[in-house]
Amino acid sequence: MGKHTKWAAVFATGVVVLGCVGGIGASALYWRSPPELHPKVRDLPAPIMAMERYGAVVDTHGRPYVYELTMDPGAVLVFGAEHIKDPKDASLQTLRERTRAFKPTVVLIEGRLGFHVGTVNGAIRKLGETAAARTLASTYGARLYTWEPDRATDVAMMLERFPQEQVALMYILRKYFSNYRFGKPDDPDAFVERTRRERTTWPGLEDSFDSVAEIDAAWQRLCPGLPDWRETSDEFGWPAPLASLADFNRDLRTTHLVRCVLDQCAKGERVLVVAGCSHAVRIDPTLRAASSGE
Repeated sequence: MGKHTKWAAVFATGVVVLGCVGGIGASALYWRSPPELHPKVRDLPAPIMAMERYGAVVDTHGRPYVYELTMDPGAVLVFGAEHIKDPKDASLQTLRERTRAFKPTVVLIEGRLGFHVGTVNGAIRKLGETAAARTLASTYGARLYTWEPDRATDVAMMLERFPQEQVALMYILRKYFSNYRFGKPDDPDAFVERTRRERTTWPGLEDSFDSVAEIDAAWQRLCPGLPDWRETSDEFGWPAPLASLADFNRDLRTTHLVRCVLDQCAKGERVLVVAGCSHAVRIDPTLRAASSGE
């Protein structure tokens, strides 16, 4: 047996062993980010719920927020989740049961999932409900996509409206703020430095921040008197100086999500959407208008 053949055999054996641990299928061992969709740019049948209006109902809507609509010739099942990373969370069982009954042909997830090797439960602890949705797409043979807009377009539209420094700060800190609700990272600076290195390679953000120290300086200048970014979560909204950026970007993403759903349903697909509760609630009136033909 040649050297390369030997190592290939060892790797294959390792994959088999991983596949046996926990009884997971091979589809759970090696995940890549799902592809993006590029839906037709169209006027929406009704406006997306404004963030101000959502703020008035945030404490009263169901969690998870789930609804199913016929979108002739297709259909959509929207699962609005509290962002969770507990494989035993009861809402994941609800997701499985509703998906089993719905039988999707397309699954749209929030975020880009990212690379993962390991067990399904490990993926959920790392990536949340999107990991559970990925396994369901595999179970039902559904095509998996992210409903996020492509990064270049997303960033370009933000830069048309806001200064580069503020846009870069939002993108870099967004991942940290989102993860903070599950507990403060052991090393906040290292966490943000990894994100900074990645996101300052995005088109339009290349020359924004060269270090965490520069992020500190920008935060202190833009958010005087507020807690340090290391002690900040987005669970109850963004700090006022950056809230307008976060809300505008959320609207861009949510509009793209609706267009993805409308495009896929127009093709006769049965579309499962997995998103945070706020997205699910805010697109509800828009999708109901499309469903009723208004």
